[in-house]
Amino acid sequence: MQIHLIRHTTPDIATGLCYGQSDVPLASSFLTEKNLILKQLDSEYDAVFSSPLSRCTQLAQQIPTQDYQTDARLLEMDFGAWELQNWNDIEQLNCWMSDFVNIRVESGESFMEMYQRVVAFIEELLANPYQKVAIVTHAGVIRIFWAWILEIPLQNVFRLHVGYGEIYRLNLSRQKEYCSIGLI
Repeated sequence: MQIHLIRHTTPDIATGLCYGQSDVPLASSFLTEKNLILKQLDSEYDAVFSSPLSRCTQLAQQIPTQDYQTDARLLEMDFGAWELQNWNDIEQLNCWMSDFVNIRVESGESFMEMYQRVVAFIEELLANPYQKVAIVTHAGVIRIFWAWILEIPLQNVFRLHVGYGEIYRLNLSRQKEYCSIGLI
């Protein structure tokens, strides 16, 4: 199965704010970014999946398909009580960073919990007969796809840079040795 994994375009939010599952608006550059992304995509997909947040759905709804769906498993990490706070003002940040894979954010989730929900999505996707799929989502979800395919330890995934509007082409199969990933 070929997948085009797309990070949403630039959000209109102050630098340094934690905004995982907050539904923040897109920057005024959205139309330009959207047009550049759409030029790089195929003419039609068997299915298009999107995080339910508007910063993803606004782009996903523009991708040609007969089967468009949102899926909450494609949401960014739930930062709970930290949402919309400045990262520098979060008192528990250093403790969390010491083991973000396993430590759950207050009223949110751990990275391991996020990993498990995204992998459940991947496994369900692979059980379907799709040939070509587009997914519009967030950097954290894209990093989990990388970690799953390449068996990267979760504590290392933030070393992977995922820019706004970047598109990754994946070839997925149930046998991981036949999977590949690359930037379009």
